[in-house]
Amino acid sequence: MKHELSINTTEFKIDDSDTPIEFYPTDDGHSIDLTTSKVELSVMKDGHHQGRFICTGENNKATLLTASLKGLSIGTYDVELWVERDGKTAIYPSDGFLQLTINENTLMITDQVTTMTLEQFQSSIAEKMDDIASQGLRGKDGNGIAKTEVSYAVSATADTPQEWNDSLQAPVPGKPYQWAKITITYTDGTSTTFYSVALSANEGQDVVHTSNDESIDGTKTFRQKASFPNGLTVYGRDFDGMFNSSVKSVLEYGAYGDGKTDDSVAIQNAINSNYGKTLLIPQGVYCISRMLQVTKPISIIMQSATLQATEPIDAVIDLAPQNSDDVAWTWSKAYERCCLKGDTTSLIDANGKANIGIKLERSASEICGFAIKDALTSEIWAGNKVFEVYAHHLHLENTNWDNTNSVGITVEASDNQFEDIIIRNCHTGIINHGNNWYRHVHPWIYNRTFANGATGVICSGHGHFESCYIDTFTYCFEVQDNSPLEAIGCMTLYNEGSYVAGSIDPLIFRVTCSGNPTISVIGGTYNGSSLCTTNFSNVQAGIKELGCLYYNINDRTGA
Repeated sequence: MKHELSINTTEFKIDDSDTPIEFYPTDDGHSIDLTTSKVELSVMKDGHHQGRFICTGENNKATLLTASLKGLSIGTYDVELWVERDGKTAIYPSDGFLQLTINENTLMITDQVTTMTLEQFQSSIAEKMDDIASQGLRGKDGNGIAKTEVSYAVSATADTPQEWNDSLQAPVPGKPYQWAKITITYTDGTSTTFYSVALSANEGQDVVHTSNDESIDGTKTFRQKASFPNGLTVYGRDFDGMFNSSVKSVLEYGAYGDGKTDDSVAIQNAINSNYGKTLLIPQGVYCISRMLQVTKPISIIMQSATLQATEPIDAVIDLAPQNSDDVAWTWSKAYERCCLKGDTTSLIDANGKANIGIKLERSASEICGFAIKDALTSEIWAGNKVFEVYAHHLHLENTNWDNTNSVGITVEASDNQFEDIIIRNCHTGIINHGNNWYRHVHPWIYNRTFANGATGVICSGHGHFESCYIDTFTYCFEVQDNSPLEAIGCMTLYNEGSYVAGSIDPLIFRVTCSGNPTISVIGGTYNGSSLCTTNFSNVQAGIKELGCLYYNINDRTGA
């Protein structure tokens, strides 16, 4: 039986929420009754499934309002209709797909960009009104202007707001669009309305500008840091156009950031549509029910934003290669980086739902400037094909005292660098399986019951630790094979309030491999606890020490 499908329209404009799309499936040319059937539209773009959308079946057609596709971005999609009836599922059409295209509307982005404060934004509108008056714009019958009115609004999207105010409003969380509306009423009773919209940006944000310069024959592009006061910048072009930036926001793809709506599809669409560019995740709490995947170079900037797992998933976000065996590109295309950066107030919240906070499977990635918390296994996990990752200025934390499987950083491969990282209350701070560098990393535990039996660093590869501070773990360093471990200028400390009757006697260096380890300890201060027996190591040989200070520490317990 041949399943065929026709459609009443193949195109609509983004932000159009009231157009019905009608689908007409047939079996061998005969219409079918969909009144009691379960009907869904399956949507795919560039080989990535975008989701299924429930349709209403009535007689021989299935209807879907464009509002249901709000989370999809501009572009052409492959679609097919899934019809379930009598316990069986049929897919229309049998061969190939239908195409559905979402087009730009008149409010879409322009290329020319300037920056201004909110006050300048308001001033430009006043100047425009003066310009209107000076030009004496006419009504349709030649009459003059009777009055002009200006009003303001903020909104979550570039769709025209419904509620307007007389005064300028600062953008609020989840509503970064600043609108202005000028209504000109003519003496003949007719009127004309002009709109302008701007996007807000935090102080210090990179904004890519494009400006025309006749002296250099064409368009030139340059970068500038927003530096206006109060942490707010509005960027755009002149009033008659639309204010906007080449930096897209996930809100433009249907994300809400309200802590309630599932934003997974919208954010994934935003990522897929902005490879090779910068994508902004503005302030808000974004609910994530499926793992976000980044498979191509992109820079993602989080501004006081939280990505919070709401369902059991492997990871909140995965920086992954396009192909599972894609490693060699690292050496020849190291510039093809993925960057995930926060503003120190942003958070990846695994929420006790995701196994991993950030999964690193793509070499030459960079992550920095945010916190990661409450992963079931590891806050950061770097796979065995990952090289040249740079992770820095991060805060990792576990708040579940029952999770003794919690790990701050797990690294399977080599040549990666971790710097300026705090790891708080993870039962194991670091698991290092390759040849990697750690500098200014501070694993520490403050719960006395949780600290018992916890390990600061587990090393089964060549680990280089410089100026690291291991605080209140039963075992500061555990060496599991004969690969070298270097501790340079490190420090240990035992919070004596965390050691009570029944606690395991702590060790600075615990060796669990057979044979002699290769451990170099150069400089640093190693503090034990006066309330229990703290030993430097459980082996007699294989540890070389130079220029260290020891307090409340015995020598070695013997092999």
